[in-house]
Amino acid sequence: MAVHVGHLNKGGTKMLHLIYDTETTGLPIDYKAHVHDVDNWPRLVQLAWAVVDDDFETLTSRNYIINPHGLYEIPIEASSI
Repeated sequence: MAVHVGHLNKGGTKMLHLIYDTETTGLPIDYKAHVHDVDNWPRLVQLAWAVVDDDFETLTSRNYIINPHGLYEIPIEASSI
């Protein structure tokens, strides 16, 4: 997904785009489950993003692994992705 986040150059029209990606522990058990049923829903384990210009030149990027510190386990299948 790309999101317009600003302009480059004083009078130019070059736009910046925010591209992001996430990884989770898997898929929901039941897509109709209530949002408060936290054991049903996957957990976020990775968040990455890049800001690129119209020429797809990367201006900045970040990649973070979410460390749950004992709150939940990251399945080996999710960590191998």
